[in-house]
Amino acid sequence: MNTRQLRFSLILTVILGISAAMANAGSNGEVDGTGSDDPPITVGGAWSFFTWHAGVNAPNAEGGFTFNASGPVRVDVTDDFGHGDQFQVFDLSTSLGLTSAVPFLNDGFNQGEGPDLAFADPSYSHGSFFLGAGAHSITMSALANPYGGGGAYLRVVPEPSTFALAALGAVALLAARRRFSPA
Repeated sequence: MNTRQLRFSLILTVILGISAAMANAGSNGEVDGTGSDDPPITVGGAWSFFTWHAGVNAPNAEGGFTFNASGPVRVDVTDDFGHGDQFQVFDLSTSLGLTSAVPFLNDGFNQGEGPDLAFADPSYSHGSFFLGAGAHSITMSALANPYGGGGAYLRVVPEPSTFALAALGAVALLAARRRFSPA
């Protein structure tokens, strides 16, 4: 690796590190600070498991998953244990939308593939929802519920800030310009 490539790699690493730190600042906590039973969730953390019971429009049993986002985030929701469920996702009681509709395969409540594989598998219901900075409380309601209850996962992922993307683009253009300019 030559000096120019090393500098570019170092600058890119610093920019991405600053972007991740900005997105994770203030990533946990309760929406209103009153100590409710709603579980806090960490922006950029692991998948969080949630459950629901029998009935159409059954809400998740845990209550709202709460967090404060210092920048834009993406909320990912995925089923994992039986094909055919579908969810409506809410933030502070406002609908964000629906996860994908999938056919009921009548395969029973299986072991599951794990949330990463299920999220990538089109035969499981899943979706991504984008939110801005601020206090959030995410709940899910099972719209299609062929098994009479179940479990699924959600996670909150920081989205790169516009500033970080612009800086990354500027660095890439500068590196390309230096590389292809005549000496």
